[in-house]
Order: sequence, then structure tokens, then C-alpha cells
Amino acid sequence: MPAAIAILLAEHAAGHAVIDSMVQAVTSAGASDPNSVAAAYDETRLALVYFEGPLESHIAREEGPLFPRLRAALPQDDRLIDEMVAEHDLIRMKRDEVRTAIEAVLIGHEDVRDDVRRLREQLDARAQEAHSLPALQHAVKAIAEKMRVHFENEEELVFPLAPQLLDAATLDQVAREIAAIT
Repeated sequence: MPAAIAILLAEHAAGHAVIDSMVQAVTSAGASDPNSVAAAYDETRLALVYFEGPLESHIAREEGPLFPRLRAALPQDDRLIDEMVAEHDLIRMKRDEVRTAIEAVLIGHEDVRDDVRRLREQLDARAQEAHSLPALQHAVKAIAEKMRVHFENEEELVFPLAPQLLDAATLDQVAREIAAIT
């Protein structure tokens, strides 16, 4: 397996761990158990750190060094890479839903960066009220599902193309460029 793909797959595994932890905490929270509600919000905060940092870096690694080269190697009318970029945008919108769920508790509700920023601004002690839990659970479920499907699509459809369409020297260059993105 090319080093560039191994790096991206390791990042997917880390993303799955963050998502699974958030989903577990949020789905197991009970409105009558303030500690579980607080834990759900704590895990959501940790996930937001991932969405704002490592996930954005991961997307930059894919959309910068790898995707343009794959797009150029595919037939001109092939839309696979464009679809993966569109899925990145959808993930950002689902992140918006998480932020919206919390904003609804505090103040009545584009892409992932804007949603995460708003969620972070609104995520405070008042947001940990039990009545906000269903909205948070819904938003977390939506973003988790979108991210799982997207990771699966990349792992099954896009990443296997890299060694088929790109030569070893190009893949080595992609790996160097990926490593340089922080």
C-alpha cells in the first residue's frame, strides 16, 4: 500500500474513534441523568476539536495533493472525485446541524467550519440542559452517518485507484505533500 494512502487510512481510523466515542456518549445519555448529559456535551466538545483541526487537515491532504492528480488521471467525464469533494461539503453541513441543535437551546439555529465555530460559541453550561438532548442526539447521528459513509466511499472507491492510476514516483510525491500539510 502506498504511504500516502496508509496515512489517509490511519486518519480515517482516528476519525472513526472520535465519532464512535461521541455517538456512544450522546446516544447513551438520559435526560434524567445530568451526569450522562454533561458527558454527552463533553464528548461533543472533543469531537468539535477534531472537526476543527484534524478533520480539516485530513480534507486538505486529500483535496490538495491526491484528488487533483486522481481527477487528472481519470476520464474527463468521470465525476468520482467531484462527488468526494461534494461529500466533504455535506459533512461540513452536517456539522452545522450539531451546532444548530445546541444553538436552538440557547438562542432559538454552510459549511463545516462555520457550523463548528457556532457550536463552539454556543456550547456552554446552559446547553447541557436535558431538554436539548434530543436535538443534539439527532445532529450527532446525522454527522456520524455522513462521515462513516464518506470514509467508506473513499476507502472502497477512491483510495484503491491511487496505485492503479498514479505511478510510484507520483505517489511518493503525494506522500511528501501530505506529510507537509499540518
